[in-house]
Amino acid sequence: IIVVITISKHLANFIEFRTKIYKLPQLKGHMVFGNMLCTLVPPNPCSLQVVLAVFVSMLRDQTTFNAELLESVGRPVTEGPPMSVWWLASFPIIQIHHPEHLEVILGNVKYIEKSWFYTFLQPWLGTGLITSEGSKWRPHRKMLTPTFHFKILENFIEVFTRNSETLVKNLKSNIGAENVDIFPYISSCALDIICESSMGVKINAQDQENKSDYVEAESNVDAFVFSRMMSPWLFPDFLYNLSPAGKRFKKHVNTIQTVTDNVIRDRRRLFNEKNDLVQQRRPTPDLSDLANIYIQGNDNCKRNLSRGLISPVDK
Repeated sequence: IIVVITISKHLANFIEFRTKIYKLPQLKGHMVFGNMLCTLVPPNPCSLQVVLAVFVSMLRDQTTFNAELLESVGRPVTEGPPMSVWWLASFPIIQIHHPEHLEVILGNVKYIEKSWFYTFLQPWLGTGLITSEGSKWRPHRKMLTPTFHFKILENFIEVFTRNSETLVKNLKSNIGAENVDIFPYISSCALDIICESSMGVKINAQDQENKSDYVEAESNVDAFVFSRMMSPWLFPDFLYNLSPAGKRFKKHVNTIQTVTDNVIRDRRRLFNEKNDLVQQRRPTPDLSDLANIYIQGNDNCKRNLSRGLISPVDK
């Protein structure tokens, strides 16, 4: 009886959830793959030949696959209704881009449960602000929020200015080119700014000739996470760890954590040498906190830099 009641309860919840999901605008996709592969090659996205071609392309060149997939996923969001359902096989993903909808979701601190997809981020980010929830999320958020206060950011104006000048210099080298992908330049500038301001480390990500292993790792690790989300056969950890992508992901994570571990170790050593009693009362961030500062700061930097570059063009 208990088993029947439990199964009935889960089934009822599933039906209720699906009923609500199907009331939202749906993106047309494949009955098995959903929109996972179908949006890559319009206008005939759901043929078997296309699915196989995309699958082979993904295995051969993961970077190209991620770029094409991100573009295809974003296309229906920007061109379609303000809210729609994008299907990852049988998993529904609600996509929104209307500011009012975003405000309701991002401003809510009550419903902070994370999707199980967030577990793919944990080897990289640990259980910090982005991946945690409940009792751990709230104190971490309270501790990290002041780090983005304007008064604190004013202390790094020189860092922002110097790295922005380097960005302009690198962009000028493309004068005369018909098309220029500015995202790598913006991403490198954001990486320089957030690492120097949050960790006190100059990594020279904008140096076009001498890219460090850390810069390469930070630039690519998120692509591996996204690719895994789109590859159901790599969901189990033991299969992913055995795959070429999993091994490269682990290598990038080890590179990032080695650098951040060294930064934390050096900061603690300097802290102990100075014996600052005022600072001693403040909680010391751990590795996951530092990683979350980087992620949030890097995203904010890239977003604001992009907006700053696009606004004059629009005008």
